[in-house]
Amino acid sequence: MEDELIFSKEWFMLEKYHFKILAIITELADNTGTFKGELTAFCKNLSIQNSSGNKNKINSALNYLANNNYITMSEDKKIYTINLSNIAEKTYQSKLKRTWYNQLWTAANKVSWENLLKVFLALLDISKVPENIVTYKKIGEFTNCSMSTVGRAIKIIANLQFDYFRILIKPVKKKCGEIYITIGTTYEQALIFE
Repeated sequence: MEDELIFSKEWFMLEKYHFKILAIITELADNTGTFKGELTAFCKNLSIQNSSGNKNKINSALNYLANNNYITMSEDKKIYTINLSNIAEKTYQSKLKRTWYNQLWTAANKVSWENLLKVFLALLDISKVPENIVTYKKIGEFTNCSMSTVGRAIKIIANLQFDYFRILIKPVKKKCGEIYITIGTTYEQALIFE
């Protein structure tokens, strides 16, 4: 079975930097949900310079996450041991194949990877009920992203293929007098046969 990463949907409402740190811990953690290493690993995965200022920001974010029970953390000689809080007990969680995570990471160009990740996880849930009509505003409220960010992320996701499926996007229109207006969009997972 392919390696899966688990994300708690309650993380979506955190500040951007805190969500990024949790996503990176999730990606770097071993099978028990434990990350063990130096702060330089975070710098590398955040694509930021390995400087004392950046390490201080990361350390501050880790302390916030520990103080708010998202992680448990200990440090010994600059080696951090970080455990995610028991995410299996969380009511709302999403599982994502590691290869899909990597694909989103490399596809992010007009949208930050963490926002692309959040919107993709939201679309995975929404696409389970294909007749569900959803607006960018609703997705934005769920993911803590602006409507324009959601729109850009959806355009990127529409062009990606994940294993043997892709997310189909279908605008839903309603006739108002002589014109049709878009009232929302449906999303569904479509199988691709080659």
